[in-house]
Amino acid sequence: MPYTFDAKQTVPENLIRTVSEQIDRAIAELCDKSLDPPTAVHQARKRIKKIRGVLRLAREEMGELYVYENLLFRDAGRRLADIRDAQAALETFDKLSQKYPAHFRREACHTVRKGLEEGLRKVAGNKAYVEQVINDVVDMLRHARKRLKSWPLSVDHYSALSKGHRKTYRKGRRLFARVYNEPTPENLHELRKAVKYHWYHGRLLRGTQTKRMARYNASVKRMADLLGEHHDMAALRSMLLKHPERYGTYHEIRGLFKLLDRTQEELWRQAEPLGRLIFLEKPKYIERRMLEDWEGWKAAQAQKASVDVDAELSAAGMTGESLIGVGEDVMDDAVPDVSEKGELAASDKSRSSQPSGGAVAVTTE
Repeated sequence: MPYTFDAKQTVPENLIRTVSEQIDRAIAELCDKSLDPPTAVHQARKRIKKIRGVLRLAREEMGELYVYENLLFRDAGRRLADIRDAQAALETFDKLSQKYPAHFRREACHTVRKGLEEGLRKVAGNKAYVEQVINDVVDMLRHARKRLKSWPLSVDHYSALSKGHRKTYRKGRRLFARVYNEPTPENLHELRKAVKYHWYHGRLLRGTQTKRMARYNASVKRMADLLGEHHDMAALRSMLLKHPERYGTYHEIRGLFKLLDRTQEELWRQAEPLGRLIFLEKPKYIERRMLEDWEGWKAAQAQKASVDVDAELSAAGMTGESLIGVGEDVMDDAVPDVSEKGELAASDKSRSSQPSGGAVAVTTE
């Protein structure tokens, strides 16, 4: 099923089902021999991030178990990071070289790319290392799946999710203000993660929301994508700085750094106004709208269920009124006619005074 709540399931059922599906898909992708390791790892890491998004949404009801599970899934994602980072750096470089071909001399482009390819081969080409990492993570995910039955989830209402949603939004709002004043790589990285999780929450609850919130979630996704690209540029810079001698002369690397700076500035210029809109309201007002949408969704589901029942009865040639009539007929046959003084009607009294077989005579006092 999609990464969203199903109207036919309770809140706990939706949470457990979503995490279970993401675990199963991550395991399947990591074990799929038709996928090259970097691709399989990339897909699995996205699944793990979605799981951590669910955990953040349900954190209030999970209590201390949230911290435990969140750390385990975080460690699983980090275990795969080296394989993915090498691939991501190469992909980011290729995007830059295609978008700004005039800024890349052929020799410089070739030298830098050759160095990035070598870095990827050292990690992904080490089959024993890759297999060990994948096997470790698959084991971690399988054990996590077994623990799902013990998750303490019971509340079937938005209140089970509201504090987790509000906390993620509040953190994003605070980080946005911090980045606005101090746009350091560290602050931008933390903001990116908060916006990403806020978007995951919107995806999970999108079936419950109005068109207004759907437009809001589209803005959140756009900002998450822009900050994701910004992070890719920062990751590429970090990789180049580790061993600059592998990627060409100082002049060639300096030119690439300038291009990275320019691209990151442009990405932030696009993300900043979106952040102003997304984090405009205080958390309590966002939660109020979310609750209103949830209650409207539940009411619509109840109305739909009622309409479905009426349609089934109509198809069977029965209506609510006919069912009441049938009930009245049955009661007329089953219950003796009693007068206002509590006495049986004459016809019923005569029948009741003459029991047959093992029947007990009915009398009134």
